[in-house]
Amino acid sequence: MALTKCKECGEAVSNQAKTCTKCGAKVPRTSLATKLVVGFIGLAVIGQVVGGLSGGTSSSTTSASKPKTQREMAQDGLKLKVDSWKAGALGSVMKLSFTATNSSTVAVKDLQIECKHSGKSGTTMDSNKRPVYEVVPAGGKLQKKDFNMGFINSQATNTSCEISDFALVE
Repeated sequence: MALTKCKECGEAVSNQAKTCTKCGAKVPRTSLATKLVVGFIGLAVIGQVVGGLSGGTSSSTTSASKPKTQREMAQDGLKLKVDSWKAGALGSVMKLSFTATNSSTVAVKDLQIECKHSGKSGTTMDSNKRPVYEVVPAGGKLQKKDFNMGFINSQATNTSCEISDFALVE
């Protein structure tokens, strides 16, 4: 049995009493659910403190020290510059002129070029993906003129292109 103070008159009252013996005010009780929630939160806090003291490392520290793979190095060095594009074959086929630059130390091949097209309103209406089956050497570049990207919506007025995939030269 523990004593608690009455919130009305300040008299010491048993925590098992239903009312204060001096003023008759109801003695508040802590429910079992409240006790369980407080206990769970306390355990979680203790777990965090103990985990922090045990020398655990965060994933950001681990990933920062991890060396990059050849694929990651190649991806960081690949850039695509669209020189021009036009709709050929009566406005239904996209012809793309571009330069792919590989500033990495890893040669790549089979670039997947992806272009997303929009109309005058800015709404994206369709896209094209085409592989370019050639090698882009480390520190080199690949230029293509009027590369056939396939069918295009006749209302396309803008395009945005990128290298969406590639393979490493083994």
